[in-house]
Formats: sequence, structure tokens, C-alpha cells
Amino acid sequence: MDNIISKKLSNGLKLVIIKLPGSQAVTSTAYIRAGYRFDPLVRPGLSHFSEHMIFHGSEKYPSKDALAKVIHQNGGSHYAFTWIDFQKHTVRMPLANYIQGLDALLNTLFKPIIRQEDLDSERGVILEEIKNNRSDPTKALWDYVSNPLFFQGTKLSRPYSGVEKDVEKITLSNIRRFIESYFKLANTTLFIAGNVDANKIEKLVNSYNSIEIDKKTDKHRIIKPIFRKKNLYIKDPNYYQSTVIVGVPVGKYTSKDRYALDILRNILGNYYGSPILRQLQGKKGLVYSWQTFIDYYRGGGNFLFSASCAKENSSLVKEIIKNEFKKLGEGSISKDEIDIAKGYAIGSLQAGLESGYDIIEWYGLQEIEGTDTFTTIDETNNIYKKISPGEINKVALKFFKSESILAGHIG
Repeated sequence: MDNIISKKLSNGLKLVIIKLPGSQAVTSTAYIRAGYRFDPLVRPGLSHFSEHMIFHGSEKYPSKDALAKVIHQNGGSHYAFTWIDFQKHTVRMPLANYIQGLDALLNTLFKPIIRQEDLDSERGVILEEIKNNRSDPTKALWDYVSNPLFFQGTKLSRPYSGVEKDVEKITLSNIRRFIESYFKLANTTLFIAGNVDANKIEKLVNSYNSIEIDKKTDKHRIIKPIFRKKNLYIKDPNYYQSTVIVGVPVGKYTSKDRYALDILRNILGNYYGSPILRQLQGKKGLVYSWQTFIDYYRGGGNFLFSASCAKENSSLVKEIIKNEFKKLGEGSISKDEIDIAKGYAIGSLQAGLESGYDIIEWYGLQEIEGTDTFTTIDETNNIYKKISPGEINKVALKFFKSESILAGHIG
């Protein structure tokens, strides 16, 4: 880990610098513990709305245009994302101008200007985003099937952005209070990947003042879904296709089970030769697009497989996927299957972390989900190599029980 510098600064922010010698780009990403799990019960979508408002200007860059100019005139990009535990704000710049980009990022996060006229215009943008997500079953799946199914009995069962009536209720004081409560240096980990000067970065970041964190609002609430429903179907005749999701709840990211789950994810359907793809594509030609992944959050995770198909095939696709989940739960996966999945895990990890953005995502998830120390790519690959078929089958038996399988579709 010689290429990683990780330290807590005097102003409370945690800084992680990933040195990439020879790189001509610098990626700066701030992970803020301000995800939609922190939305007040009466204000769904507040976290996501606050993410949008950050782009409207700051003390140093007082308008959306001024902020865009300093980024874009240098060939950079600026984007953000809200999920369960965090918001992720990123600026990517050419090496020659990375300090300007980093300063713009920090200024928007810790010295934003929040105005009523900007809130009014951004409300319309968010309403359009909600409609756009609902217009496509592959997008609508997450808010209207996956969240209600896998987070039953919790406030995470709601759409992360809220729905129209929720967005209409959000006020200027709501936004300001949320930002004041969560957008704190001590609530943030800043990752910077590139061929950078660590001293210059630390000097800039330390120029931002420390603000005492609000202890009441900073806690990660424990999420404990109550699985009363095993199936959820949303019918809408306006969709030409259906999107199906099948999954099981799994343990926390910090559990050692996650390495075996990575291998099981590959066995299930992470490459063309996997058993589920042989069924869905090779034999029956039922799907074109699919994805399999593990969605972790503080306190747990969900192992998920989704696929889009013709609406008349959705029930068959769902049953094929469920049957493959059940086969994993038998704990009788062959060594050959495990060897292929291990090789894919190791190779795809090495090949898939080429950019600063990808590398930051790798370490960012570890940070936001509470690991004590970073596990490097090489260390992870060594774990994959050493994990035995017996350990992988044991984890499969633990999580892939028939009674644990949840399924739904929209279309």
C-alpha cells in the first residue's frame, strides 16, 4: 500500500491520496455520509435534492455558470450520485488544472449558496428525473420493486428521490438544515487519485475550516427489513418489456463472507458461460441485458440478479433465475465452476481498475461501509486464490435458502 496516503486532517476531514505515476488526469471524489437513509420520515428525497442544489454555486463560484466554467473550460467534468449511505461528488480534471477543480469541489460542498430561485428551478429538474426513471422498467425496477421488496418495513422501501408529492413539499429551510447537518468536513472522506502533490493538496484542504459535527444527525440508523412479502409485481401496460429481479439478503460488507459472495456472483451470472446465462440466452434466447451484483449498506446487503425480457416471458425468466438461486443453495458447486469464477474475479478486478475513478470506487466502498483498513487489489486477489470450494459452498448454504429468495418484476 505504498502508493496510498491516508490521514485525518486537523479540520476533521479524512484524506486519502492514491498516487498514480504517469497519469495525466486527476480524480477527486468526496464521499459524504449523507445518503437517503438520513432523509426525515416526512421528507423523502431530501438527500437527493440537496445533491442537486450543490451545483448551483458557492462563495467562490457564486452561480451555476461560474462553477461550470472553472471545470469545463479546463476540460474537466463534475458529477454526483446519491445512494443509501452516502453522496458521492466527483471532479475529474487534467493534471495541469487539478487544484482548481479540487478547490471548486470543496467550495461547493462546504461553502454552498442555497437560494430560493435555484430551488424552484431544480425542483422541475428533479420531477423530470423521476418521470424519466419511471418511464423505463429497467430504471423503475429499483424504486418501485427492489426497494419495497428488499427493505420492507423501513423507510428505504421508498424511492430514493421521493415521488412528485414529496419533492413538491421540500423547502429552502429543509435543504439548508440537511446540508448544515451532514455536509461537514468530519463527515467526509476525500479521495484523490493521480500524479499529485500531497503537500499542496493538504494545504488547500486544511484551508477549509472545521465545523463541529451534529452528533444527533450523524448516526447510521440500523436498517432491519421485515420480509413479509416474498414476491412483488407491478403491472403497467405502457411498458413493452418487463424487468425481473431475484435476490437474497446477505451479510455486511465487513463480513469475510463477502469474498465467497463475489465468487458466487460470478458463478451465478457474471460472464457469458455462467449457468444462468446458458439457460436464459444459450438455450432459450429470453434476455438481452442482465446484471448481477451485491448492493451493500451499513448493516447488511442484497445479492441481486436482474434481467429485461419480453413481457410474455417474465414469469418464465423469473422461475429460471429462482431455480439457479436454489441450486446455489444446495451447496454442491463443482470445483471447475469455482475455478472459472475465481479466474474471472481476479482478471476482471485487475482489468477493471484502470482509471482513477474506478480505483476510488474500489477504496471508497471500503471506507463508507466501515472497514478498519483498506484491502488492496493484490490482497483481495490473494484471498480469492486461497478461498476453498468448501468455504464457498458453506456461504452458499448460508444465504441461498429457498425461503430467503425474494422476487419481483415490473412491466
